[in-house]
Amino acid sequence: MMNKYFKKKLLLVGLLLSLFVMLGACSKNNEQSKPHENLRPFEQFETASQASRPNLKELEMAFGRGASWEMGGAPFGGEVTNEYEFMLKLPQIGPIEQSTFDEIKVKAQPFTDKLLDEMKKVGIEHPVVNLKILDENKNQFKRSEHLTTTYRLTK
Repeated sequence: MMNKYFKKKLLLVGLLLSLFVMLGACSKNNEQSKPHENLRPFEQFETASQASRPNLKELEMAFGRGASWEMGGAPFGGEVTNEYEFMLKLPQIGPIEQSTFDEIKVKAQPFTDKLLDEMKKVGIEHPVVNLKILDENKNQFKRSEHLTTTYRLTK
């Protein structure tokens, strides 16, 4: 009778030890499997921009037909590697007032937040997105020269 009890207890202890060993191994694998940890700035940009690429239909639903975007990273060989540009290109806006640009910034936030999140995932500390609101030719809107059309966003 003592023998059966001892075998059950030994089996339970063995199962618990096995469970702890497996959990420990999983934990080590998660720490070692951060594929973006050692990426160079260009690779970080490529990975983050691909993952956060806006869906054109979603963009047009938010900003109207003809809306598009372009992303830019830190200059090649430059020292600043935590800032990306999100250029929102719109065919027209109106009226040309500061409140209009501020409203566009708020509408763009889901897109820029997604980019900021992806920048963090690839290992960029203190990521910054410079949202630039431009016309469809990547120029500043006429009569907006004295308005804020570029926003420095962080999360």
